[in-house]
Amino acid sequence: MGRKKELLCLACKVQGYSHQRVGKVCQDYAGAQRLRSSVKRPGAWVAVVSDGHGGDRYVRSNRGSRFAVEATMEAMKAFMASIGRGDSLEKMKLASAQDIMPQLCQNIYYRWQERVKKDIQEHPFTSEEKDLLKIGDDKDKDSLKAYGATLIAALVCPGHFWLALQIGDGRCIIQQADGTFKQALELDDRCFLNVTTSLCDEKPLERFHYCFSSTDFPRAVFLASDGVDDSFANDADMFGFYQEILRTFYSRRINKAEKELQKFLPVLSQKGSGDDISVAGIILS
Repeated sequence: MGRKKELLCLACKVQGYSHQRVGKVCQDYAGAQRLRSSVKRPGAWVAVVSDGHGGDRYVRSNRGSRFAVEATMEAMKAFMASIGRGDSLEKMKLASAQDIMPQLCQNIYYRWQERVKKDIQEHPFTSEEKDLLKIGDDKDKDSLKAYGATLIAALVCPGHFWLALQIGDGRCIIQQADGTFKQALELDDRCFLNVTTSLCDEKPLERFHYCFSSTDFPRAVFLASDGVDDSFANDADMFGFYQEILRTFYSRRINKAEKELQKFLPVLSQKGSGDDISVAGIILS
């Protein structure tokens, strides 16, 4: 018996098949959470994925991706806490992406950077890490490289607004009201093959791209690291994957559906990209 349709969020991550073979840790991280409503503010749903870089120089990228997800969740909570039910929500309906998103991205980056600095203080680099990292004269910049990671995030405040942001590779895919799928955020032409923009770049805030809307709400939002994109020959096959996720979540209890997705992702990695895979989403209807 299928479940009644309702708003929900999901997040799964798995170690890539190629990483398993060589004993490399999973460098992806994912999270999804419902931000509860209160008298002063409406509820919202958040989904986040981050992909730590795989090169030898990025010696703590698995921590960098976790910090990215944690920092984004914290920033999204603070953002929603600043919005009340009255004039603030009405202003949000008239706002543009440029009014909202630069400050939110800056807040996320600041929180990520603070987590990185704290981690370095509490766990100084070993001599082996320093050799791989090749720390030079600019120690602060080189230290951030150790935690290099991409980021994709989405927040949906039903009936009021929704937004998405990204730095680096991976995809943000939405299912539109008519049931078709499309890419919500344009691909960054600075990302190609194994090259990607990153939170550890010299000027990362200039490399974020985003969208914000108080209309045209999607039926579902999916975020995924490039391990998913690289597992499919074309967009049609990838959209079919997301359609199957929706079918599973509509026909099963949430916990069982998430377990099925978690079980399938290692198979997708083995038959596809071989890379770590992380998927997060918000299903609205």
